[in-house]
Amino acid sequence: MFPTSTTPSSRPPLAATQRRCLLGHEPAGLRAIGAVKDITELGEQRSDPWRPDYFLQPQETERATVNGKWFGIGSCWVAPHIYYNTDLLAEAGVDPPSSDPAQAWTWDQFLETGRLLTLDPRDATQATKGFDINNVRQWEAGRPTSSRFQQRFIRTAATPGTDYTSGWGMPESVAAIQQVADLQLVHQIAPVPAAFEQMGMDAWTALATGNVAIIIDGSWALQDISKLDFAFGCGVLPVLAEPATVMLAHCHVISADTDQPEASWSLLQYLSSNEYQLGLCQAGLWLPSHTSLLSEEGQAEWLTPDVHRKDTDRLRLTMC
Repeated sequence: MFPTSTTPSSRPPLAATQRRCLLGHEPAGLRAIGAVKDITELGEQRSDPWRPDYFLQPQETERATVNGKWFGIGSCWVAPHIYYNTDLLAEAGVDPPSSDPAQAWTWDQFLETGRLLTLDPRDATQATKGFDINNVRQWEAGRPTSSRFQQRFIRTAATPGTDYTSGWGMPESVAAIQQVADLQLVHQIAPVPAAFEQMGMDAWTALATGNVAIIIDGSWALQDISKLDFAFGCGVLPVLAEPATVMLAHCHVISADTDQPEASWSLLQYLSSNEYQLGLCQAGLWLPSHTSLLSEEGQAEWLTPDVHRKDTDRLRLTMC
């Protein structure tokens, strides 16, 4: 992603480390091993990112700096949320989840909705005598088979530390993981991950074809879901302890040992520009991290009717 020098002895393991840390969305890990360049002075020569109101703050500073020094610039923001099949919820008489965090479903509401939306071939629900749990035709909740699903709810139950600890071992986090697992194991309103493989489809297709009524996935999935021919809507995550959403995205950085610092800085500046971010926001892959794209005029530049179909007048980014 950036011009860099290569040496047989150091580059392969460094590249591997960069990939792991970038997927973790934190430049701090790269800084700790001396892999990335301090760009603070370079940034001070450019007005935009160092202007107080350019980025959503303090989130940009929190993710891109270490001890007051800048070691990268965030690419964008993305966030997990609910996608639902509009027709399936209407048929079940279920009010769709709200896009307003103040009106988010409680976890109990999420479970109760699941009992109404999980159907066998006779359209019987779990409350119906003779419901066949071994022959479900429609589940309430589908999910990707990655640990990020649990992470999305852990943040709603426990606050990770500011010292780069994750909080995964906290009792609240363990309880959140268990409650997500219980969607399958206890409440039986979500299929096991292997079910999608057996059906030969991913969660997006299962939502579009009516095999699941709701999925929880990232905002980046909108790029693909919007291309499927069905009516859908979006809502905020159900609440375990308090309304919260994990906001994340990768950061763009410059290799500490680059022999092309000026070219690297030019590329990094472009990757943090509106020009670069706009196309990916228009496609539904990203959400903007620049305040200029969140004004009424700015939103008009990237909100796309065929992609961002619902509640665009109530667009909100709730940063935690």
